[in-house]
Amino acid sequence: MFLGCMGILAMSMMFTACSSNNDDPTPSPSEKYVWSEDGGFKACDHVLFTDNGQEAPKGNVIGNGDQNFVFKGNQTLDRGTYLLKGWVYVADGATLTIPAGTVIKGDKDTKAALIVEPGGKLIANGTADKPIVFTSDRPPTEMLRLEQRLRDRFRRGLTCDVQPPDYETRVAIIKNKAIRMGVELPAPVLEYIAENITSSVRQIEG
Repeated sequence: MFLGCMGILAMSMMFTACSSNNDDPTPSPSEKYVWSEDGGFKACDHVLFTDNGQEAPKGNVIGNGDQNFVFKGNQTLDRGTYLLKGWVYVADGATLTIPAGTVIKGDKDTKAALIVEPGGKLIANGTADKPIVFTSDRPPTEMLRLEQRLRDRFRRGLTCDVQPPDYETRVAIIKNKAIRMGVELPAPVLEYIAENITSSVRQIEG
């Protein structure tokens, strides 16, 4: 998995237009979700939902879970961690503002992508202390669906290849977790966990 600061795409993310001008921050929309249709796809003035697609102004999922979802509102996310599901289009006239320190992860099953259409705006201004971070399953050079100029632009950011932790690292993570919880793990238990949970730190932290 690749992590990038202030510009690496989420799961083959595609940008057709964007803006970094944040002189006039976008106000949060009302709690009521207004639905419509755009090009045969469901469209809404809110972009946040629950994991099962329910309306949730403070949800942590971007997109309603459909493969294609059109965002037609003006919304500023709270700083936090979000899961991007499906292809989410920021439509003409819509503005999505992502604050510094935000993490957006792409859902592999839906090949998540954030697509800013002509006339739409994505405002994402990170800082050195609070970068905006997107995760991707590949580096920008392998995102062949993007125009070359965009691939070149995203290569200028910081790209880190993050691999699953090795055995020694998993042991250290589990030990630290046990210490924080005030639990004393016998060595055989610690080793068993480290040997059998190998895919990610999140699974180990459990």
